[in-house]
Amino acid sequence: KITEQLPENDSAGLNELKKLCENKKVRSVKKRESLFTISEFPSGVFYVMAGKIKTSIMNHEGKEFVTGLFKEGDFIGYSPIFLGKDYDYSATAIEDSKVVKIPKEEFLNFYRENRSAAQYFIKLLSENILVKEKQLLNLACDSVRKRIADSLIDLYNKYKKENEDIFTISIMRNDLATMV
Repeated sequence: KITEQLPENDSAGLNELKKLCENKKVRSVKKRESLFTISEFPSGVFYVMAGKIKTSIMNHEGKEFVTGLFKEGDFIGYSPIFLGKDYDYSATAIEDSKVVKIPKEEFLNFYRENRSAAQYFIKLLSENILVKEKQLLNLACDSVRKRIADSLIDLYNKYKKENEDIFTISIMRNDLATMV
């Protein structure tokens, strides 16, 4: 995870971003409830306080493809804000979650004025590119069995807590299929 890879001085940006969330209203999002949808205009960046969120896209036949998994401590929805475009994906709660919305202008002003926060998001965007490249390679070259195994390992790596001996996750079969 990128926050574990940041040098000490770079984690300052993440800490400042978390402070930005402190006085914001916490929104509860029920399981399967949308945080935002495709073609919606982004009015802010979301910080996950608790729970699990997925982002996904749909093809012209209505088949869903999971593009990202998010947990406590993650930010969602910053790419469209940087690009000045509508969301080209949707975000839905995998389980009951709590999020904080940082208004768009407040986020952009903070980003412009805080070098360590800018460095944090540059690294985050770079990591996202590497993940997408890996996904494309896996879709093109790997068997379905290997993609399922990789998806299960990704879920384990993303959501396993440090002090847990046994890892469990409640995920619908359809959600797992859209990840593969």
